[in-house]
Amino acid sequence: MAFKLPGGRTIGVVTVGVLAGTLFATGGSAVASAGTEVHACVNKKTRYARIVNATAACRTTEIRVTWGDGGSQSQGVNTQGPQGPAGRNGAQGPAGPQGPQGARGIQGLPGKQGLPGKDGAPGKDGQDGKDGAPGKQGEQGLPGKNGQDGAPGKQGEPGRNGTPGEDGENGRDGKSAYEVWLELPGNRDKSKADFIASLKGPKGDKGDPGTPGSGGGSGGAPSVTTFTQPFTFGGQGGTQSVSCGAGKVATGGGYSGGGSASGQIYTSAPNVTTGAPTAWTVSGKNSNGLVYVICMSS
Repeated sequence: MAFKLPGGRTIGVVTVGVLAGTLFATGGSAVASAGTEVHACVNKKTRYARIVNATAACRTTEIRVTWGDGGSQSQGVNTQGPQGPAGRNGAQGPAGPQGPQGARGIQGLPGKQGLPGKDGAPGKDGQDGKDGAPGKQGEQGLPGKNGQDGAPGKQGEPGRNGTPGEDGENGRDGKSAYEVWLELPGNRDKSKADFIASLKGPKGDKGDPGTPGSGGGSGGAPSVTTFTQPFTFGGQGGTQSVSCGAGKVATGGGYSGGGSASGQIYTSAPNVTTGAPTAWTVSGKNSNGLVYVICMSS
């Protein structure tokens, strides 16, 4: 069945339910019973309606239609009329856009083998290509075997003499023989004269009788004399001697003195030229002191 809407539009009814009363069909028309109001939601596009409660909300695609005694839009309910004549064909519309590319067709069967072509003329030589980019660094190779020893080289020329080195710091002063002698028990307060006197050994055994002289000599015991000489040695070194003089023989000697921390005494010994020693010699550097010799008349 269909409902007549304002403006002459007709809507079809899909389902009719009883809400507040009952619809009756009389003489081909459906009307609401007395005191009954019917509500429907009509689709804006399809024009189909569905019966709803008075409080139900229609969808956004629908409009509300009310009919019955209490509705301000009460309408009669008619059956659908006969179909009208077909309308004229409309003018042809514009061409639509080009459709998408169709799918690729199936591969065709291979053709028959063609006849061999004639040999073409030889082509010209092409130009040399550009050098390619350097290749990556290769991995490190295994260590090679040890090579054989080479022949000995020629003797090199002698090197030049080096420049003299700087003088070292002065060494500490060493103790003299006199100072060492003073440290011996009982010698603490004795003088250098006592030290020189102590250099004499004990009296020896009586010697064998001498050969009678030829006469003219002077008898008596031999005399002992001590001679001294100061010395000062610098960084280049030096030597100092003290002599007994004519007619005397050196029986002993030595040195006493000091100097810097780098002071050194190389030599302290009797000076012998021919026969018996007649002097005492001291050599060293960075030192100063006194060299002495003990002499006895010959």
